[in-house]
Amino acid sequence: MHAAQFPTTKNWLKKIPLSGISLSLAAFALPVGQLLAQEMNGAAMAAAISAAQAQGINVDAIQQTQRTDGQVSAKNAPLSEAPGDAADSKLTGIPEFGAKLQPFGAQLFSRSRNKYVSPTDLPVPADYIVGIGDTVEVRYFGKENRVMRLPVERDGSITIPEIGSISVAGLTLENMGTMLLERIAKQKIGVEATVSMGPLRSIQIFLMGDVNFPGAVTTDALTTISNALMYGGGIKTSGSMRRVEIRRQGKVISRIDLYNSLLKGSDAGELRLQSGDVIFVPTVGKRAAIDGEVQRPAIYELLNEKTAGDLIRLAGGLKPTAYAKSSKMNRIGSGWERSTSLLSLNTPKEQGLPLHDGDIFEIPPVVQTQSPSPADYRFPTITLEGQFLSSGTYAWAEDSHLSQLIPRYEQLDLDTYRPLAVIDRLDPLTGARYYKTVNLIDVIINKAKVPLQRDDRVFTFSQREIEFLSGAQVQQVLSGRLAPKKINTPGVIIDAQAASANKSALETTQTSFDAGGRDIKASGKIATASDTCRSLIELSHIIANEGNDRFRSAIFAGAYAEDGRQLVKSIPCPDIFERNPPLLPFLLENAIALRGEVRDPGILPIPEELPLDIALRSRGGLTRAADLGGIEINKLEQGDKQTKVVRERIASSAVLGEIVLQPGHIVQVRKRATEQDRGLVRVSGELSHPGAYEIRKGEKLSELLARAGGLTQFAYPQGTVFLRPSVKEEKRQYYAKAANEIMQNALFALSRDRADGGGQSASATSGILQIAEQIKATDPIGRMVVESDPTVLQVRPELDVMLQPGDEIIIPRRPSNILVMGEVLNPGAVQFVSGKKADDYIREAGGLNQFADEDYIIAVYPNGRAEPIKLSSWNFTPTLLPPGSAIYVAREPITTTKIDILKLTMQIVKDLALTAASLSVIGNK
Repeated sequence: MHAAQFPTTKNWLKKIPLSGISLSLAAFALPVGQLLAQEMNGAAMAAAISAAQAQGINVDAIQQTQRTDGQVSAKNAPLSEAPGDAADSKLTGIPEFGAKLQPFGAQLFSRSRNKYVSPTDLPVPADYIVGIGDTVEVRYFGKENRVMRLPVERDGSITIPEIGSISVAGLTLENMGTMLLERIAKQKIGVEATVSMGPLRSIQIFLMGDVNFPGAVTTDALTTISNALMYGGGIKTSGSMRRVEIRRQGKVISRIDLYNSLLKGSDAGELRLQSGDVIFVPTVGKRAAIDGEVQRPAIYELLNEKTAGDLIRLAGGLKPTAYAKSSKMNRIGSGWERSTSLLSLNTPKEQGLPLHDGDIFEIPPVVQTQSPSPADYRFPTITLEGQFLSSGTYAWAEDSHLSQLIPRYEQLDLDTYRPLAVIDRLDPLTGARYYKTVNLIDVIINKAKVPLQRDDRVFTFSQREIEFLSGAQVQQVLSGRLAPKKINTPGVIIDAQAASANKSALETTQTSFDAGGRDIKASGKIATASDTCRSLIELSHIIANEGNDRFRSAIFAGAYAEDGRQLVKSIPCPDIFERNPPLLPFLLENAIALRGEVRDPGILPIPEELPLDIALRSRGGLTRAADLGGIEINKLEQGDKQTKVVRERIASSAVLGEIVLQPGHIVQVRKRATEQDRGLVRVSGELSHPGAYEIRKGEKLSELLARAGGLTQFAYPQGTVFLRPSVKEEKRQYYAKAANEIMQNALFALSRDRADGGGQSASATSGILQIAEQIKATDPIGRMVVESDPTVLQVRPELDVMLQPGDEIIIPRRPSNILVMGEVLNPGAVQFVSGKKADDYIREAGGLNQFADEDYIIAVYPNGRAEPIKLSSWNFTPTLLPPGSAIYVAREPITTTKIDILKLTMQIVKDLALTAASLSVIGNK
């Protein structure tokens, strides 16, 4: 039985005037604290649902119970429950945070519910509220010895023999004991008594929300919230441990943050449950994880924590071995992708970084080094510089090697160029420093031992620093020009002069600089370190004195257009080259060039040997158009008297990983031959499927029309408009040439006329010059006369035009008019009538006006073909025009100068008018 022990017993005795009565609250207990083990029937589940609804909880929350009709019993749940056993055997992580980390506090509920046993020997606290169903034990001794177990009846009272009924429900154990002892002392002379609690009443509570076994739980009245959660198998990973709610009579009476108990040992918010209470676990809120060198790596739910420093404090703080300056943060970005960034969390200011839901932090350890010998007059050291997470100076020992400092890629930044490291070493004989390349892949993957000497400096490079070697500034210096000034933003430089210089760089060693870095051929300005990258000045100095032969492969990295322009990236000078000027020429000297069908062609510094496949992967790999049988390697081989250029062609069946590249090699990847032409052909108008189409080389017009579904019933193939960019360009050149000729002749005529003493042609010449300028600025159409009728092309395949990228074909509807243009009284469209002749349509347009040139009347057919028309009465073969044709009547030229330049001008104007006429009826251009 449960016995109550009160620290205020002496105070009670002082209040009792009777002698011979003592209050002894001995600690003996009955097994009332155990929960009732019973199967839940339909009525119990109905009670659970009703209670949940009364508390404002959706019925959907009452799911995933242990059985469909089973009630959770805390006394002895069946041992065969697999979910509890599984939970006890292994904790699983949360997928979005990885399998390594566990939610903080998960071990609190890791045991299965059937393994949790409620303690039965706990004392009943003095503030315990006595209720219906409890049993009160009263023990007499002295004059009378007896033990009475008195149940609390439904009316809230107990009945003591020879004393009567006493109401005790709603009283605390302390108040009830005081009251009962006073009554016994008054009515039982010579009897001492003790009051304690026997078996306690059972209560029914409800576990709802994100718990492992939701439903009704029958337990004793001493059960707390934590006890109840253990009975329910604990909180799911999707449930909140920081906002657990207790609902009573439809209201939230308390919210508990379990982190207070786990981190501070606090029981704030804990209370004893009453029958009908609902414990509701809501869905978890925002979470963040922290791993590495902290006291408690875990996934933490965020409540009032806002910064990375708050998260570190939740995790117990940093360990002494933590290197917070090179922390990693994995965050979900605005594009819903995860990305990792490096940051420092070493100072309180840096730890003020705001937290986002789903953040994952990793605190790396410090690098383990050996302590220098105190006997050494100067500590021997090794310096790591560049893309190291833990850059700095470390102690050197006799057996130091590089793999000790860089055991894995995680010691490097994410954007590190991994095939290469460079060691800056001191020559012990001369005191001079020199560079040495190292295959970093061999060091990390193959664990190759690269011995380190005292005072070595090890450099690693970022991808951006490697990209700088292919940039505009380096290419400009390699071409023999002055080193450019510093730039702060990346961009693209279009430089025809540098392109021209680079193309001839191998054929000449002529320099443009003197030993002081002065541009001899240009303006005489001296490049100084204040406004020019120091490594570029170093490179300029070498080229000025020794030429650029040693940088042969680097010069070949430029990408040239057909017109000689060079399009290269412009990247600001990296700090590592500012601090170490000789490093840039060394990397260029030990570089290869990757050109052709490589995703990112350019320069790549390599160690003494590097497999071809790794080199290609370092520049993004091959493009889809690359021909594996068209890879060519250009290299120099030392002969007896001179160095020879050797070209090695790689077989398509060769294993790229077995081909070894060396510094100075130039790799050219050829494009695979294909029938696919570059560019689109667009068809529109009366076709079943108009649109843009890819074409193969040699594809004909009839094939494209068939691919487009053929012509519709309204199509008028005789009026097809066929536009070609090359024809347009030829026409533009023709107009430009004619306009120049017109202007030259006009100016010559004007000067000759003035020399002869005349001035009558000056105004006419000025007008001709204006017309010539308009002709020069005219954008031609580029129309070709083609046959597009599929029935005709089937009979006469020689008329089937071969397509080119950029062609545009327009199939119009059949028109019903004839257009009459030019020098007629009423220009415009007249209705087409079968059998009518050209002169009939001219008469319908009012006939010729006084400026018409009867010898220059042109009929333009719907397909663009043009031919002259004779209106003489002696013409026995009158011209019959199909619908959609145009008749153009030219103006008769009036010669006002002594040369015939006006006639040339009018010819161009007429040509433009014919072009417009050929499209005015049929097309919509």
